[in-house]
This record gives sequence, structure tokens and C-alpha cells, in this order.
Amino acid sequence: MIKVNEDTYHRIAEAHHLPIFNEPWWLESVAPGSWQLVGSCDENFLSYAVMPVYTQKSWLLPIYMMPSLTPHFKIIHQNLENNVHHLDTLTTQLRRSIVSLNISNQSWIVDRIRNAGFHQQTRYSYFTDFSKERSRNVVKQWKNNVRKKLGKAKQELVIEIEADLEELHQMLERSGRANFSFDIWSRLDAALEKYQRTSKLVARDRHRMIHGFIYLVWDHKSIYSLITGRDRKAMAGTMSVLFEQAMAMALHQNKIFDFEGSMIPNVAKQFMQFASSLRSFDHIYGSKYLVLNRLMFLYKH
Repeated sequence: MIKVNEDTYHRIAEAHHLPIFNEPWWLESVAPGSWQLVGSCDENFLSYAVMPVYTQKSWLLPIYMMPSLTPHFKIIHQNLENNVHHLDTLTTQLRRSIVSLNISNQSWIVDRIRNAGFHQQTRYSYFTDFSKERSRNVVKQWKNNVRKKLGKAKQELVIEIEADLEELHQMLERSGRANFSFDIWSRLDAALEKYQRTSKLVARDRHRMIHGFIYLVWDHKSIYSLITGRDRKAMAGTMSVLFEQAMAMALHQNKIFDFEGSMIPNVAKQFMQFASSLRSFDHIYGSKYLVLNRLMFLYKH
């Protein structure tokens, strides 16, 4: 059994279609020099369990958490059922820090991590699976009120696929939704453009005013609505026009369209109007220090 490092992770990555949020170049864009790997593998790379983490230092312990613009990680594994010691090694390494991570893995893997002393919360994302969709009409199952707004907005707005990133970030700042720095977004955007994994859908009126946008990223399986923005004076139906275009891309490519999650009831209600389904992922948190572990539990609840 060997400890994983960036070289072994790249080798493991070559054997998998990694989720985009696990890609080494994604990690280096959102957390340059501040991410590391936990887990282990055997010398022949026939079995392993490995996951990246974003590391921040504190006065007590290192903190493993999610970096900006990264919804969740996945534990990449192979032949784990008969080699659970790799998962146990990963869990032991997590126990040396303060942990607050989102993980999208099978329930038995999360259960084993939770049984090692971590707390767990179920969180949700919203998606439409166009990999199995037969219809070519992406809006047929939308709520009636959403379809009505869509028709009116399509008469006034034009969708473009390019925009100035700084202008979009300024829109987020005006609405109080810029919870990440422009530098991080700019660095990530450059990497996504390099690997051809992004598109910017922007809704403009005839005066060239931007009413809203969706910043899309994708991997081999899904298209993610990573960032959305809407001007305070945007006309009704702006986001419907944008989501129709974005979901049409997913349908054309036979991929899952992932709205990305929100535990805010009003936001969740909006996503459900687009005939989306729920998909869960797990928030894992805790510390080996009992007092701190208890405080984290009380804070989360």
C-alpha cells in the first residue's frame, strides 16, 4: 500500500472519467498550491480510494473543506469492496484535521466514514437526465406559469454565448451574490477554455443590456449550471430562456443537466418548476476533538 500524491493521482485519473470537480487542473485553478490528496492505493494500482481536499491552516488543526466554485468531491476508487483498508486509511487521514466536505458517493462509503466518528447531513442537487430523454421538447413538463413567462421573454431577449467575465462578476456583486473572487473565476475560466469545458449563456435585450446569464461547465456525464446571475431589472422569464438553451445543449449531447443544489426553500422551488428531480449528496463534518466535534454539530443544527 502506498500513499497517493499528485503523480499517482494523475495516473489514477488517466484510468477514469473524473468528475470535473476532481480534475487536477480544476483543483489547481480554484485552490492553487492549497489542495492535497487523502487515501491510498496498492503498488499495482489495482485497488485504491483517493479524494482531493482543499486545505486551510488554523491555530489548532488543518481544515479540509470545499474550495470556491466547487460543489462536491467524489472519492475515486477501484476494487474497494474487497480492499476497504484504503477507505479506512482515507478516513484516518481525515481525522487528523477539521473536516467540512461535500461528497458524492455511494451510501455505504459515506456510512463507513460516518461510523468513523464524523457527522453527516444530506444535501440535494436538482437535475434532468437527458441521457435517457426521448422527447426533443425540453419545456413540455415545465410548470404552466414558467412556460408563459418563457414565451414573452423569448420575444424580447437574445441569447449570446460570449460575454466579458468581469461584467458578469459585477452583476453578481450588485445583487450581493459574488461569494467568490474574480481572480479565482478568471483563473478557472482560463483552464475551462483550455480544456473546452465551458460556455457562457447571456440574455440581452435590444439595447444590449444583460438581463441574466448562466455559466456552464461539463464533464463526460453532466452539464452543470455552476453560476447564474440575474439583473435586478431583468424581465420576467429571463432565467427560463437561459435554462431552455442550456437544457437543449444537454439534450443534444445526451447528458444530465444539473442545476446544482440549494437548501434554500425558495431557490429549490424555482428549480422544481423546471421539472427537475432530486439527487442527494452528503455533507461530512467533524473533528477528532470531542468538544470541537460537538460544537460543529450544534452549529450545523
